[in-house]
Amino acid sequence: MSLAFRHVASVFLLVLLWSVEICAARPGKTLLVVAHPDDEYYCAATIYRMAVQLGGTVDELIITNGEGGYRYSTLAEAYYKKPLTIEAVGRKELPAIRRREMINAGRVLGIRTHYFLNQRDKHFTTDSKDAVDFGWNSQLITSRILSLMRTERYRYVFSVLPRATTHGSHQEATSLAASAIQGLPVNL
Repeated sequence: MSLAFRHVASVFLLVLLWSVEICAARPGKTLLVVAHPDDEYYCAATIYRMAVQLGGTVDELIITNGEGGYRYSTLAEAYYKKPLTIEAVGRKELPAIRRREMINAGRVLGIRTHYFLNQRDKHFTTDSKDAVDFGWNSQLITSRILSLMRTERYRYVFSVLPRATTHGSHQEATSLAASAIQGLPVNL
């Protein structure tokens, strides 16, 4: 083996070991901004890796109360022994159920804190502007995200990729998170 090859191999090995060390380092703090209770599943494996396996801190801000999920609660009716697909029952019962489920999922995923904003969850749409039309307080949401980012100094902010086929509330949640980030001073 030539000296040049050994030198290149040594440098490569050093860079590889350094990369592994960097990747295995604590990821710092992350804020997950989602529209509904249960949206953490979009990046559950990543959250688990960051919080549990790498010892980082992950907090979650949930914009709606999840009441609009009554249309999709058929399987939950037998489990909770409540007619959750009936709109009046679902809208009344689901916010507390989904909150409990989210907190329990958060324990498994390693989420430190959940911030619930309890905005209305009217219905499924692919139009991001419907969220505002249904009574979301955009100013409250943006200022809460901004306040958390200032006090907690998050290194990362995760949200659902806003595509035209994505739920409109997910699109708006991501848009509001981006607006809050733009409101931060550059040196923060």
